[in-house]
Amino acid sequence: MPGLPDEQIQPERASSTASDGHEVPTSNVPTTTIAAHSPYSRTSNAAPSPYLADNTPTVKTSSTSVSSPSVIADLISQDIYLCTTIDLIAASEGSATPSLVYFRESVESPFVTPYDAVNWKLFKDRVIEAAAHTLSLASATLAVQELHRARRNCLPQSKALSMYNNACEDFGVMMGSAGVNPDVVLMTAFMLSLFEVLVPQHVSQRPLGQSHGPLISMLEAWAYSDNSYTALSLRIGSWLLISHAAARRSGNPGLLAPALQDVLAHACSSHIEVPSLIAGSNVPLADHVITTLSNALFMFYFRLELLSTRVADLSHYHRGRTTGCDQEEVSMLMSALQQQIEALWVDRPTLMRYPAGDMRTQIASDAAEPLVLMVALCRLTYLTELVEIGRNLSDTQCASTEARTHMAEAREIISASDWYRGSSNVVEPACLRTLFLYAIESFDESDTNWAISKMREIKDPICYSEFFASFAEGLTEEQRAKGRRVTTKWWCWRAFGITPPYL
Repeated sequence: MPGLPDEQIQPERASSTASDGHEVPTSNVPTTTIAAHSPYSRTSNAAPSPYLADNTPTVKTSSTSVSSPSVIADLISQDIYLCTTIDLIAASEGSATPSLVYFRESVESPFVTPYDAVNWKLFKDRVIEAAAHTLSLASATLAVQELHRARRNCLPQSKALSMYNNACEDFGVMMGSAGVNPDVVLMTAFMLSLFEVLVPQHVSQRPLGQSHGPLISMLEAWAYSDNSYTALSLRIGSWLLISHAAARRSGNPGLLAPALQDVLAHACSSHIEVPSLIAGSNVPLADHVITTLSNALFMFYFRLELLSTRVADLSHYHRGRTTGCDQEEVSMLMSALQQQIEALWVDRPTLMRYPAGDMRTQIASDAAEPLVLMVALCRLTYLTELVEIGRNLSDTQCASTEARTHMAEAREIISASDWYRGSSNVVEPACLRTLFLYAIESFDESDTNWAISKMREIKDPICYSEFFASFAEGLTEEQRAKGRRVTTKWWCWRAFGITPPYL
């Protein structure tokens, strides 16, 4: 029977005479009951679909085996009508009671998840739990979910943007209430910032970019009071600072107002290590092992990104260099930052000193593979920051010998599948910034083409991998034609009509 899967047919004997003299079934015709294991049934033994409403009804429809075309057509039309009605009801009820299943299973932060995967999963569970009784958090999370799904499937983003604007209004209402839990405030703030990270060009409301107001007042009281920090609030604070670093590069304004940045940095610096969320959580043993061993790696990455923010602050987009004195001062400050980055590398975690093969030999595979990848990404981030300093300083027209050495090492890591490639043999999206900088700092066309081809292997619409590949392709052609570096932000504006997405 069309439209009814998994049918169970139980015929009953009854008939009447049609106008043409043939016998056809009457009201006691054979019936087809939607089986218990059908996806249309609430009693299904299969896993429930997140797209079906809980109270989707079970129906009985007519079926026949006679050859009368008119009767068969009538029954088919009834089946279609009933099935489409069921689907319409399910869609309407699903919209009225939205699910966060997609958020839990698919939504990632491009600047957090690769370096803190276990805590990210635990964070999403906390968000879903709190969103059940917090309107502002629920609306922000649903907006991020809708946007992520739209970007992943190349769909219009207008609905997600409307949801984001409503979420910002709900956040403002929450901040006007008394006795708001700082954890809930930070969870909601992070979800709003994640939305901005994904579509910075389309966001007009930026609650975290406000220098004054109830959010700053509340977080200042939280940050400077004793014993008020939870592991969740500190973890979110570190993620906001990491995301702000990415949003500050290429002349972009960043996510956080300076006052909010200072508040979060003060809170996170109160601990030698930002505590993990895993304490007391019911998670697999492998996740405990990963978190225990990787927290030092995460702290290396976090401290590196704090320094990266300061490097971005010294770029010509954010700090004028109209005189020789300006350039000398920036050179001195950049040199100091480079020394701090190199000192961080000297004191890097012990795990970063081992080859991938040794880690796989000594650690169970479930834990070893994520750790091997994270070590490789931390090494790439370190090398990328050193190359970034040279481009920001621009005291030469092309990459220095030292920078080219760092670029060659980065290429070796990316080319060595032993370090970072998964079973799908796809380049990790977290390599995108390294590859983009490699491309635009290389004046050799073959080197540039290698990096661009690797970017195109990523194929991730969430992080704009195809856009950055096209961006690098056009920018490097311009640089080779002019024999010098070309200003990244303004070339992007001229070529694409936008400032660069966050990277």
